Amino acid sequence: YKRQDVDKAFKEWRRAVESKGVFVFKEAFRQNDISGFCLADPTFPVIYINNSTPHTRQVFTLFHELAHLLLGTGGITKIDETYLRGIRGENRQIEVLCNRFTAEFLVPDDDFSRHCRVHVSDQTIQDLSDRYSVSREVILRKLYDRGLVGRSEYERKSQAWIADAQRRRRYGKAGDYYRNQAVYLGDTYMALV
Repeated sequence: YKRQDVDKAFKEWRRAVESKGVFVFKEAFRQNDISGFCLADPTFPVIYINNSTPHTRQVFTLFHELAHLLLGTGGITKIDETYLRGIRGENRQIEVLCNRFTAEFLVPDDDFSRHCRVHVSDQTIQDLSDRYSVSREVILRKLYDRGLVGRSEYERKSQAWIADAQRRRRYGKAGDYYRNQAVYLGDTYMALV
């Protein structure tokens, strides 16, 4: 897991999204199960990302919320996607579409096919995760969608990785308050202010 590469990727993606007029803010949410949300406004669209989630999750959330904005809808992204089971109709279709958009954007199918090995292992998942600067969950989901891992394995690994990330979060360092605030607000907003 190359944190510097993922952090750099997030910063570059954030700049790209902000350059198109979308404000991207970060904050350490008290709700551990939410990784972000967006507010679809024609003048000031906003994406908010939970800074307490791993950087790879933040990258996913950025593009999931961007998909919501492109569709003209607001949304909340939860860390555990089992919440999709309780959603019906158009709301479910939107969430599934946002997830697919994000997965295809971050890990294009054609490129993934060239680098995906037939034998799936934890190391394969980690290698692909590093290659695309995304979470292991994104790679696992692509493998699941292709029928290379079963539902029970997908859910078991995903739940374990989420629990592990939450345990690590509890023991993280808070850092410098003012620098954190600058990161949370973002370069684009800070320059505007």
